[in-house]
Amino acid sequence: HATNIGFQKSHIDPLLFILQTTIFTTYILLYAHDIILDASTTNLLIQIVSQFSYEFSNTNLADLNYFLDI
Repeated sequence: HATNIGFQKSHIDPLLFILQTTIFTTYILLYAHDIILDASTTNLLIQIVSQFSYEFSNTNLADLNYFLDI
């Protein structure tokens, strides 16, 4: 679904997808059963989550503060 809405698969990590324009950048990182989203604006993040909710059931647990010792 990510590639259907304009995301490109990263050449560095096959689980990282990037959507970049001159105005904004959005990242999707897939890990096991989790999806981590980051966007350059809050409104863009809300739009991406909304688009994904049409295809997948999702739960926004909270802001990401810790992931794989990073």
